[in-house]
Amino acid sequence: MARESRLRIALWGATRGVIEGLLAIIIYIYLLPQLFMYIYEKLGYSGYPGYDIVSSKYLTFIILILGLSTTAKILKKTIFDPILRASANMFGILFVISFLGSGSFTLKNLPAGDFKADITLDLSPLLTVFFIFFVVPSVIAPFIDYFYEMSQSEE
Repeated sequence: MARESRLRIALWGATRGVIEGLLAIIIYIYLLPQLFMYIYEKLGYSGYPGYDIVSSKYLTFIILILGLSTTAKILKKTIFDPILRASANMFGILFVISFLGSGSFTLKNLPAGDFKADITLDLSPLLTVFFIFFVVPSVIAPFIDYFYEMSQSEE
């Protein structure tokens, strides 16, 4: 009986992971690029040069994150769960950092009245705050959660 319940839990985790993965694919591969393209065109540009939907780097990050998250859901309540969740979080953070590059963001040829303007923003301080407040907790939290659940199950 315990074996059947573990199998049922594993199947439910896999099904849930696949559904969440499909939703994430819809959001990250379709909706976000469409949103960015809409914003880019509202700024007066034609065509969006940023996200390339078929970019191998972009798809590699998404596949790694979704694969690690699904595997973590299947292996819930094992020592591999926090390791896989922390790895998925790290790949997500690496994706954000690789998208932002060196921390500077440039908008060129913005229409400003009778002339065109170039704007460069240095996002390095924002990346530092992002790292301190989001990266560190997102990597540590799966381990805290795992050990807290294990301590509760022993009582």
